Order: sequence, then structure tokens, then C-alpha cells
Amino acid sequence: MTGFILKDLLTLRRYIKLIALAIAVFAVMTWYLDNAAVVSAMIAVQFALLPVTSFAYDQQAKWELFAQTLPVSRREIVASKYVLSIAFIALGTIIGVGLALVVGLLKGEPAGPRDLALAGGFIMAASMFFLSVMIPLIYKFGVEKSRFMLLAVAGIAALIAALVKLTLLDRLAEANPGSILAAALVGAAAAMAASFFISRAIYESRDF
Repeated sequence: MTGFILKDLLTLRRYIKLIALAIAVFAVMTWYLDNAAVVSAMIAVQFALLPVTSFAYDQQAKWELFAQTLPVSRREIVASKYVLSIAFIALGTIIGVGLALVVGLLKGEPAGPRDLALAGGFIMAASMFFLSVMIPLIYKFGVEKSRFMLLAVAGIAALIAALVKLTLLDRLAEANPGSILAAALVGAAAAMAASFFISRAIYESRDF
């Protein structure tokens, strides 16, 4: 499985360089924007999209056909994508929150550790929910079709957020943010676990 992860990292190295350039742009944006959490979220999104990009490269190179000749199980192939996804989510969150912290310190307006932890936690949970939906769709329908489905997923997420805001806003305002974050992270972890088993079942049933 380590070999599959290394393969993806080598494949994505040029794209990662572009993200490094984007981070520099985001750093400038963070300096001039009052809401650094937005920029942190944008950075996390860039990293969350990396696993999706790796699927596109695999499809272009017909990697999956070659992978079937290797002495590894399909379970390991799927697991490598999820390990890579979690690693990128964590890295994107750390960089995004770290950038907000550094810029805040330089401006003399440092964010509190609690605020940074909450922002990082919610960004990580949102990224995990996103990929827990996208990866099974990619295994089932392929990268191109899944990108169109992403719009539907985003629309549903926006609708759910609007409904929550209308029906539960008062309760959420009174609730402990730490408890909400804990529930979000537990839910995101459960969604990723369920997503893995769904993706594995889809991939193991495929004919190449």
C-alpha cells in the first residue's frame, strides 16, 4: 500500500507545486482579509481535491488495468486512496490554520488557540464529509461523471446547511462549540469508514 501512496505523490508532484504557489497567493489574501478562516478553508479545499486529481491521472494512464496484475488485493488499492485522502486533509488543515496563525501574529492580531482549533476541526470535518461522498462516486461512475455529480452534492450540502440554519440556529448558538465540533468529527470519521467499505465493495465487484 505504501507503494501506491508513493506513486500518487510522485504523480501529483507538479500539481502540488501549483498549490504551493496558490498558498503564497492565499497568504497575501489572508493579510488583507479580516476573516482568515475563509482563506484557511480555501487552502484545505485545494488539498482535499488532490485525491480526486489522483484518480484522474490514474484513469488517464490506465493505471487500474496495470494494478490488477500486481500481487496486491483490491482492498489495499482502495485503502491507499483513503490513507492519502486523510493525509492531504490533515496537511491542508495544518497549513491553512498555520497560515492564519502566522499572519495574525505578524499583524499583531493573533487568533486564540481555541478559535484556531475550532476552525481547523470544522475544516477537517467538512473535507472528510466531502471525500466520503466523492470517492465512492468516482469508483462507481468515474472521474468525469463524478465531477458533474459534485455540483449536485454541493447543492444538497447547501440545502442541508440552509435547513439547519432555519431550524436549529438558536439551539446551535446556545450549544458548546467544542461539543458540536466533536460530533462533527465523529460523524466525519464514521462517514469515511462507511465510504471505505462502500468503495471497496464497488471496486471488488468491477470487471477489468
